[in-house]
Amino acid sequence: MEAKDLSGALLEEEEKEAFRAYRFGPLEAGLYLLGKAMEAVGQAQARLYEYRKEPLLEAIGWQGMSLVRVRLLVPEVMAKATYYLDGEDRTRVMDLLGRATDLLERAEGGLSDREVPYYILMGYAQARSQRLRVGKREVAHEGEDA
Repeated sequence: MEAKDLSGALLEEEEKEAFRAYRFGPLEAGLYLLGKAMEAVGQAQARLYEYRKEPLLEAIGWQGMSLVRVRLLVPEVMAKATYYLDGEDRTRVMDLLGRATDLLERAEGGLSDREVPYYILMGYAQARSQRLRVGKREVAHEGEDA
């Protein structure tokens, strides 16, 4: 299976490599970036709720989501980012959402409604994993400094 065309998309080098390795097209890549944006907002929500829940996760249609629902989800995530985040975190999420919508608009479909949440959750999970790894490194460095 060959990689799908993402030329002209506003992607960071690390993303280009990952999307090439996963053989993502614009739709999969856009959903993945949406998931990464949702993770940042979800993390802010979790802090507010003392890590007992992340209400934004409830917006994902676990049994499936149409692309129309995804288009409605983007402004919802944007509004929550504006509410829960500020400064550099908000800017990063707005950038992710902008690049996600660009890719989603380039997409030609090809996923079933049941597959859509998978790619969102893949981005969400990988962003959370990266956050946890960074946190562990920071804790280890603090321990070395003591």
